[in-house]
Amino acid sequence: MSAGLADFTPFHSLAGGLMMATSLHTMLSKLGLVLGISGFFHSTVSSTFKAVKGSSRDETASKATSSSIFPLVAPYFTAGIFLGGAVLGMLRSRVEAGLRVSILDDISSSKTTSLVSMAAFGLLVGLGTKLGNGCTSGHFLCGLSRFSLRSLVATATFFGVAVLTHVSMASASSIATSTFQSKLSSHLPASFPQPDFLTLLALQTPALIYMNAAHLFGATDASSSSETRKRKQVLAAKVMALAVGTHFSFALAISGMMRPSKVLGFLSLSPALVSSAAWDPSLAMVAIGGIIPASIAYLRKVRPKQDELRRRSSRLETKDKPAAKDVHLRPELSVAAPEWGTPTNPFKIDAKLIIGSVLFGFGWGATGLCPGPALASLSSLGAQSISQGISSGVAELVAFVAAMAAGGQMAASL
Repeated sequence: MSAGLADFTPFHSLAGGLMMATSLHTMLSKLGLVLGISGFFHSTVSSTFKAVKGSSRDETASKATSSSIFPLVAPYFTAGIFLGGAVLGMLRSRVEAGLRVSILDDISSSKTTSLVSMAAFGLLVGLGTKLGNGCTSGHFLCGLSRFSLRSLVATATFFGVAVLTHVSMASASSIATSTFQSKLSSHLPASFPQPDFLTLLALQTPALIYMNAAHLFGATDASSSSETRKRKQVLAAKVMALAVGTHFSFALAISGMMRPSKVLGFLSLSPALVSSAAWDPSLAMVAIGGIIPASIAYLRKVRPKQDELRRRSSRLETKDKPAAKDVHLRPELSVAAPEWGTPTNPFKIDAKLIIGSVLFGFGWGATGLCPGPALASLSSLGAQSISQGISSGVAELVAFVAAMAAGGQMAASL
């Protein structure tokens, strides 16, 4: 069951979007990485499988010498998403009392959440996000904030498919009884819930950690040897990734994205559903808070550095490793993360991108779940079931996430 206009939470969704913008800009400016939750998740699953097979020691050595820090921090970011969800689950009643809104839905009450259907949709999300190299975080938030044509096409595709999927699955009776003559403004609530400032402030704690991690670990100390600085920067990067993942989980909860009903409410974009106030515009506020500030930060802090590096590269003045004269043009932790991890060709549109986006759109539109909210919700409900004995919806999310992981592994072999 999707939420509607009566469940519009503009203040919460805007605050959550601003938190997401801070998180994704930190990953990009300090580590040179795009905050794509599906990418981090699929990498973590792959490295876990390899570790189980006993190949982790050889892999670790190669990771430490890689120009990209991505494989090193991916498990920490994923762990941060789970950690944030677990904290929310254990403190759910307090958090919801402070936010004055619910942060989770009763997933098991939905008509489309049998274990088999959740596994099927999770498989689609896993396949799609791996083939398309991104989801709502990587393409929608990060990609659009960088003005990537590739991400624009991916977002338009999976969003369009998700809307069509959800609308087609909406009950015919609710559409048939809608009154197109009714004014949307007549359904607006008299007031909107406002979060308690102290609760919002407490949920910013992870940001204090990742913003100061480099300084706390002495990672930017120029007096240290190169090897010492690299060791400190790798440690700072791992702590950053863990804290960013935790903060992003909190942002998902505040914005309402951990509630499939709100996501499906935003996807209710048929004329009948909109006129009957089934449409919930909350996620538009997430986009405003997440994309606009991130775009400004990208254009001011990152894009100029990337452009200058490209100019130098075209004159054959740069190497694979940062030269002393261009370290200031690299990510902040340049010794450990010397390269920018943004796509080299943001204009590349291929069949895998389109097919992946279509598959993801089907899974997202049917359930209202994308990788980040699914992982955070699973850990949140899991922690709640352990601490309070409430296990409703856990099995469905386990099926979804397990199938999502399997789908990513299947797509990687294609």
